[in-house]
Amino acid sequence: MDIEQFRWIGGKDQDPEDPDNYVRKRFKGDDEMDQVVEEFFGTLQVDDRFETSRKIYDHLDVPATFRTFEGQPHSPAWEYRSEAAEFHKERIEDEFELLHVTLTESDSEAYVGDTVTARVTVENATGVESSTTVSFAVDGPEGETTEIETTEVQVDSKSAETVELETVFEETGEFTLRINGTAIEDSVVVTEEPTEEVNGTGTETSEGDAVTDQGGVAADEAPGFGVVQTLMAVGGIGYLIDRYLSTDD
Repeated sequence: MDIEQFRWIGGKDQDPEDPDNYVRKRFKGDDEMDQVVEEFFGTLQVDDRFETSRKIYDHLDVPATFRTFEGQPHSPAWEYRSEAAEFHKERIEDEFELLHVTLTESDSEAYVGDTVTARVTVENATGVESSTTVSFAVDGPEGETTEIETTEVQVDSKSAETVELETVFEETGEFTLRINGTAIEDSVVVTEEPTEEVNGTGTETSEGDAVTDQGGVAADEAPGFGVVQTLMAVGGIGYLIDRYLSTDD
């Protein structure tokens, strides 16, 4: 019996001066049973029987709350009985998952300084509006757990809400995200963001860039005969030859 019980009774549900006046305390038509009950549990409904029952529950380690509503008859007013209803409502919420929390999406890779997001959906399958608390934590490379944030989510009946939980990693490593204490299967791998390589002259280079000499000047910009210079040179030689031949004539 793991679910805690709520046992209550009206404080006026006995008459010390005339205990036999309350026939519901007795097993009608069974004097032998009445005698056994009175022998073990006593005569008075509240002071004897209710208290003896509480002691038996305690002895057997049965979880139960015993409540006497002072000044109330056998059937207390509704405002008192509603306390029992609230008690059971709280225990049900503690023992059973009325709102279903699931991970919708999360990042699995990130660079140092990036924001990592976990999207969580809270589904309410009941017919009443309800709320639940969603916690977000991270297990580090050394196994230590860090609480990131806790948020309260209110969900209408027969509907769902999605919330985003975020954190920023300031170091590299492999981290495990936890939602309400449950570890997310895929870890987050955090690495340093790659930087572009720089050559000796301070100029960024990448595949396909022009090849430079040691002075940092592109080959087609270096002194000497490039394509244009060659054409110009050919034209100049032709001019000199033509002039030479004209002079000989």
